[in-house]
Amino acid sequence: MDILVRIFQTLIEEMHGFTGDYGIAIVLVTVMIRLLLIPLNVRGRRQMEKQQELGRAVEEIKERHTAGSGCGDCDGASAMGVLPAGA
Repeated sequence: MDILVRIFQTLIEEMHGFTGDYGIAIVLVTVMIRLLLIPLNVRGRRQMEKQQELGRAVEEIKERHTAGSGCGDCDGASAMGVLPAGA
């Protein structure tokens, strides 16, 4: 943890020397970090979109399965020959 503190402290001090203002130095360091993290953000968004597409496909399969089983309120277990416990 001390390593990260030292790195950020050095970055902010360097930017302060460049700008003369700690507020602007912090903003610049923040912008630099955000720019460095763009590839990770893009990858995360792509993965989230894939998960959403997969979720929609799963829901579609579930709807088709229950619609084709013959009973609208069953979970499909009886259509597969599985009897409920105690029956």
